[in-house]
Amino acid sequence: MSFFDVMKNKWSLFIDIEGFSSMYRKGEEEKALKLLSDLMCDSYRIGKIRSDDSNRLFIYQFGDGFLFCPDFEESDLERPISIAIALMQLTILKDGFVRVAISCGEMADILGCYHKEIRDNVKDGNIGLGAGIMTINQVMGTALINAHKLSKDGPKGPLLLLDSELDAQVKQVENIKVYKCDNHILIDWIHSEVASVDKIFEKIGLGVPSSETLEEKVKTYTDELPDKLKAWKKNAEILIRGGKLCPNMNIC
Repeated sequence: MSFFDVMKNKWSLFIDIEGFSSMYRKGEEEKALKLLSDLMCDSYRIGKIRSDDSNRLFIYQFGDGFLFCPDFEESDLERPISIAIALMQLTILKDGFVRVAISCGEMADILGCYHKEIRDNVKDGNIGLGAGIMTINQVMGTALINAHKLSKDGPKGPLLLLDSELDAQVKQVENIKVYKCDNHILIDWIHSEVASVDKIFEKIGLGVPSSETLEEKVKTYTDELPDKLKAWKKNAEILIRGGKLCPNMNIC
């Protein structure tokens, strides 16, 4: 079997911090790194909740973002949706915002395609360069490409975007609110009441925030944004109103 022969149709979740590079440019490195550290720790804690041999979860860091993928083929979307909602709510409680895109594809260990000189010297993703170090990425695939592209191409704002190819599967997830905006499928991470999200908060020892608290957090932040971020503010307002400014998709 080659390194390209991998299980297909896995869901993939890409999450990154909104405004991370802007914080650095404005001299707010400490705030940016605190949000990154918190997102990493929250991802770690959530990833450990249900990750045995039968449903192992892998998380890969790419800059200020993380890609979540299951080890085996898995089409049930409740798991990634609940992870996304929990992380988005946890981050906003810390006065930060993340953006999530859920797609699907494949992931492979691509170490085999690198030169033999690299393969022979890599250890735990690192290669010694005398007194220096080269760090390499050993995984790649359409799971990452599709989710990252959806995040970058979708409407602006602190949104939870869903690949249109997953439209049929998302209808099987109970108690989520889904709507369309600019021909994109979005999940309302403020007002959806998914039981597995409550279980995540319970497992990590925190109370579930109310939708009113989350709405107020979003509103407070958007009120302070400059006018040049009009699209971001508009979509945040749509989110607060549960998609009522866009054509509804009544699938719940």
